Amino acid sequence: MMGNALLKNMNTSYPNNQYQKTNDLQNSLKVMSYQNKKFLFNLSQVFGRNKQDYLNELNYERNRSERENEERFLQSDYQK
Repeated sequence: MMGNALLKNMNTSYPNNQYQKTNDLQNSLKVMSYQNKKFLFNLSQVFGRNKQDYLNELNYERNRSERENEERFLQSDYQK
């Protein structure tokens, strides 16, 4: 899924006719710099979301196991 998002982003960021000859080299470098920054920002968003999803899942599993342990403890205490 991340690979597809990466390729899609690269495809939209770097179209085939992007590298047209221009007299103003500085302007061309600014455009490329902006596109690189945009690409890196989008890439960091993709990986950041996946990292946050992973951390959220770990937190959910930890809370669920704690609740299950509390329920077991209460049931065993009630049975005594």
